Amino acid sequence: MRLLLLVLVAMILGCSNPKIKDVESLPEKVIHSVEMTRTIHCDKSFNLSERSALFGAKNEWLIATGGIINFNLIFDYSPERDITGMIIMIRLLSDDPLVKKFDDEINSTFLSGIMINKDAEMFIVVADRFSTGIQLKTRMMKDLGHDIGLPSYSGNFSGIMNEDTEDVRCLTQYDMMLFCKKFICDWREMKYCKAEKQAPTIKL
Repeated sequence: MRLLLLVLVAMILGCSNPKIKDVESLPEKVIHSVEMTRTIHCDKSFNLSERSALFGAKNEWLIATGGIINFNLIFDYSPERDITGMIIMIRLLSDDPLVKKFDDEINSTFLSGIMINKDAEMFIVVADRFSTGIQLKTRMMKDLGHDIGLPSYSGNFSGIMNEDTEDVRCLTQYDMMLFCKKFICDWREMKYCKAEKQAPTIKL
């Protein structure tokens, strides 16, 4: 009789415990979804307007991905700081020799980009020559995409990560398809701003 009572109690507890679920019945996006925070140490010299644009860029990613990716921006970088293993974002003046060097290398006006650094995990360089906060925000959305490993692409599908389009100001359907291809999520659940008439096929 005591054994029967113990079995019944175990069955009741097992049925009522919300943590016990049949994994096979869960949607794939729940099984594989991840949440990731990337802490970026930003140059102290970014002014208030520029900081607002940077926060706007990181918030676009946070909202579009439903919180899967978050960029934690800390404005504490200075040239004398040890940057080993960190993600760094520096601000350079237009007349800085490094900016002029980039201008010559790309044969155009350098705005921002990823620079190889032997110490930092990621080194993002931003010139102070953006004409508007919207332009800076849009460019930073693309650089943050590169930071999490998304590639640039060319073609007819609009998106922040499309290197052929300059007028896109938000994360699109194709951006979210690229994101979910890498992070194994359902792009249909993402809050993108623009849908294509026919959903493109992702080929990486």
